Amino acid sequence: MAVFHHGFRRFTEDIDLLVRHEDVALIHEHVEGRGYLPKFRGSKNLRDTEDGVSIKFFVSGEFPGDGRPKAIAFPDPTDVGVEVGGVRCLRLPTWIELEIASGTSAPDRHKDLVDVEQLIAILPLPRVFREELDVSVREEFDRMWTAMNPPRRFMRIVEEDDCLTDLAAMRREGIVLEEGHLRRLITADPEAAARYGLHDEREFM
Repeated sequence: MAVFHHGFRRFTEDIDLLVRHEDVALIHEHVEGRGYLPKFRGSKNLRDTEDGVSIKFFVSGEFPGDGRPKAIAFPDPTDVGVEVGGVRCLRLPTWIELEIASGTSAPDRHKDLVDVEQLIAILPLPRVFREELDVSVREEFDRMWTAMNPPRRFMRIVEEDDCLTDLAAMRREGIVLEEGHLRRLITADPEAAARYGLHDEREFM
């Protein structure tokens, strides 16, 4: 839900809630038997008896992923909440820290890393966002950012009747004319591409 309100339209059948340890019993006391039941006897998590929605509690002080002590722990919700669209959500840097800590410590939580990669691409997040994260997860964030932002090339197909009168100027700006089945102008410089009408190479695929 938090990432949905931050702009990442990911749909899920589960609801994750960050709570303090002392609030888990209080929540159960108020909602058990009123449309919600424990997932199994003794479980801290709940399920909606009408729609079957799973409600999972992440408890302050516990650790994501494999549950073992690490630099990142579930924080107090009062310290990391932000209101987005009228809904109290986890602040985005905290969500990313928890997902990376979870995905890198537990093999069965690889999906948490995939979620972060998709978020990096869809929002999109700039590389400098790493500075808002705990140092323990910055290296992994860098790896994922690089994977989701490969170097871009820009291209223009040269038609037979094209007269490249400004080819010398293009070459001075690093544009290359590739000869082959298709004659193509190629560059990795977005400013030069804009000046000479080259487009993102992916648009030709």
